[in-house]
Amino acid sequence: MRARDFSADSDAASLRLRQVMQERGRAGRFCETWTLYPAGAPVTVTLACQPITIEGARTALLIEATQTAGGDADVHAARLQESVRYACSMLSMYAMDGTLLTQNTNAFGCYGAPLEPVRRADAARDLSARLCDPDAARKLLDAVARSAVSDTEQEVQTAQGRRVHRIRAQEGRDPATGNIVAVLNEDDITDLVDMRRRLNALNTDLERHVAERNQQLKISEERFSLAMRGANDGLWDLDIASGNVYLSPRWYAMMGYAPGELSESLNDILDLVHPEDRHLANPARFGEDAPEGPTAEMEFRMRHKNGDWLDILTRAFLVVRGGTVTRVVGTNVDITERKESERSLRRLNEILVEGSEALPVGVAFYDPDLRLVMWNRLYAQMQPQCTGALAPARTLRISWRHRKAAQIGAILTPSWCRRGWHRRTGFRPLQMGAPSRTPSSPPMATTWSR
Repeated sequence: MRARDFSADSDAASLRLRQVMQERGRAGRFCETWTLYPAGAPVTVTLACQPITIEGARTALLIEATQTAGGDADVHAARLQESVRYACSMLSMYAMDGTLLTQNTNAFGCYGAPLEPVRRADAARDLSARLCDPDAARKLLDAVARSAVSDTEQEVQTAQGRRVHRIRAQEGRDPATGNIVAVLNEDDITDLVDMRRRLNALNTDLERHVAERNQQLKISEERFSLAMRGANDGLWDLDIASGNVYLSPRWYAMMGYAPGELSESLNDILDLVHPEDRHLANPARFGEDAPEGPTAEMEFRMRHKNGDWLDILTRAFLVVRGGTVTRVVGTNVDITERKESERSLRRLNEILVEGSEALPVGVAFYDPDLRLVMWNRLYAQMQPQCTGALAPARTLRISWRHRKAAQIGAILTPSWCRRGWHRRTGFRPLQMGAPSRTPSSPPMATTWSR
């Protein structure tokens, strides 16, 4: 039969023949209507099949083909019948007690038959034997009895082992008896389910890794936040492409604003910088080909919300991608008090210098380590040119009157005084003070006059 099969799908025809033999062969002689295609033209034939036994006690099928008159054939019914037989899905019909009434070729090829011929029919017709879940058959048939459509994924026992099928069941009618039946449409989704399980496992593993990373990131952010609070620095992060700037809460507090009160754009932030210092704060000064890494510290003035000008020290780090600066991240530190102290010290130094120059006596100042710091013009005139006494950081040479002076303070005498130089020149020391050895000690002053 296989050699004389004129259809284009000989594998499907062979599978259909095996199904006919196993499902109907034990009843004796039976007839089947087939459509063959000799020379590509459809020919409807009736096959009279008779199971026989041949050499070696093998079972065979004797087939007698009779052509059916073409005019009597229902073309629509024939097409529908062929569609059902060779559909990709597995189609089957069950009585409401779970007995298999019929199935198409693909369903037969999937489930096959048990090894024992006596049990073959029972097993093939029992819905619960195909479903691995013992309650699944009852639930499916109950849904059909309520005229509901059941659409579930079930693990089934097939000839190739356990598989996963998507089973859609709905109510139908048996054309032989008129009874309500369950019509099942099954698709093998084992590969899809396995892929879904692997994907779920990957998602679970990914979620675990993300949770761990989030926890690590949270700890890092807390550490960074605590470090920034301790350092009293305001963090900022500039995106060069968009011109948007992220400003930390500490940055806002430093400038007297609430978080989000300012527009976080580069131009609006530069408007707070003193006009004379704006070129120092503009990131355009870095250039497009600047190397990645920290930049030099810059100092400029920014306007506080109350209108005061703050002295700001900024440290920046350039982020370079593809040879172009894409981000600039940095911190701002309020150094207003330090700058005010420096300005006060400079002013005091100017006053000290101006005051010492106005005195009618020679004045020299030494640091706590007795190194010469500064002197006035009259003091310079008093010094002999050969001694080099006015060299900056020159150490004052001293002598001790007695041992007890180390406990109550030393009387300091320049070396040239011991040589009697002041008696020859007419100058004499008016006052010499001994400084205390502490970091905050002021310079020692020594005054001389004629």
